[in-house]
Amino acid sequence: MEAPAKLQNCYWILRHGLSKPNEAGLIVSSVDNGVMPEHGLADAGKEQAKQAGRTLRNALVAEKVDVRTLSIFASPFSRTQETAAIAAAELAQDGEGPESPSIQEAIELRERYFGPDFELRSHEKYPEIWAMDAKDPSVGPTGGESVLDVAARLQALVRKVESQTSGRHVLFVSHGDTLQILQALLSGAFLSQSLLAGSVETVVLKALSTHRTFALGTGELRRLAIAPNESDA
Repeated sequence: MEAPAKLQNCYWILRHGLSKPNEAGLIVSSVDNGVMPEHGLADAGKEQAKQAGRTLRNALVAEKVDVRTLSIFASPFSRTQETAAIAAAELAQDGEGPESPSIQEAIELRERYFGPDFELRSHEKYPEIWAMDAKDPSVGPTGGESVLDVAARLQALVRKVESQTSGRHVLFVSHGDTLQILQALLSGAFLSQSLLAGSVETVVLKALSTHRTFALGTGELRRLAIAPNESDA
């Protein structure tokens, strides 16, 4: 497939609000653990999700975008599903009716799996993983995902969304490492204009090693500068 000069949709990203694992300082990265209700949002995280929804609503209304047309994709983890639902409910408060945007579960947006040696361990272990990433993003923790692994599934998701719609606003609700990697992926891909056709390995390997520079706080909403009709500046 020939790669377009730029993507055809406007993408927003939202990291889940402060979660109970965040409060406990625990790494919860497997799907089996991540979908458990006890690993959902803390009260402060629910408030962060509400604020993110309000911020996005205001931005879309200012651009005269019907918030009900927003496409929302969320990781299956309980903390991201809760964040997406709360944000979507806030989006519905724009005076245009009670409908809120629907939420589609996207397994590609799941948390990066850090492997059995790190699962349910302290957050203090993260620097060990990120040091590995900076050295070689194609090598991950034992039994876990590398940065390159995550980038490949994110590339597949973007390809799918781009093939199904254009000219839309799209929100991805996901996790810290996953969204860092997504931003690094898009940054590298736009330099080469080959996200939708080229090999991740040859296109963005160097960019992926710097994914930590794209870190988001819990509940942080960010717009990716890849909307149709936007300038390249």
